[in-house]
Amino acid sequence: MGEEHKVANARWAAARLLEELSPEDQVAVAGFDSRYWGVVAFTGDREAVRRGIETITPFGSTALNDALDQAARDIASHGEGRRAIVVLTDGVDTSSQKTPEEVIARSSALDVPIYSVSVVSPLDDPGSDSFLGKKESGEAAAATETLARYAALSGGSAFRVSNPAALRFAADRIAGELKHQYRLGWDAPTGPSRFRRVVVRSTRKGVAVRTRSGYLPPS
Repeated sequence: MGEEHKVANARWAAARLLEELSPEDQVAVAGFDSRYWGVVAFTGDREAVRRGIETITPFGSTALNDALDQAARDIASHGEGRRAIVVLTDGVDTSSQKTPEEVIARSSALDVPIYSVSVVSPLDDPGSDSFLGKKESGEAAAATETLARYAALSGGSAFRVSNPAALRFAADRIAGELKHQYRLGWDAPTGPSRFRRVVVRSTRKGVAVRTRSGYLPPS
């Protein structure tokens, strides 16, 4: 993200999300450009997390797929309980070695929902009054589609934001979902090792259930 307002918006969204989490929740911070690096290890110290977020500055290329793959590995090795990856990005991957399919398969196997917040210019946001009305380039359109796939297949959500109101909505929505996250288990039937879809419904009126779209059984 090369534009200063994008960086400020991303930091604001991270701070807002941090405020909405429960005191017992632990948070880790990582940064990525063409590489991935840890900034703050899992901790309940909110001030340490805030300081870590402030140290991250955008630079060079973006290896989004590789970063999500490493984040899934990191979070899977940190205890049990509710877990999720929240990525703040401009959404365009320019240098990953991993493909989206490889990363989606890993996150699905680890049962880690991915939430993405794409921070864009108001000129490129259809929901903004400043939108120029231009069709996205092939690269940007592909990035939007990929992030939506990450969210849908892992059980997370994807947001595209350019202003404080949209940032607040995304952060509050993510925090709200994380507070109402449950794990359901079942004995999978035998059969071919192919993708199996999962549908979860509630008999309670007015309840919306979001789940991963399916899973690949162990081969």
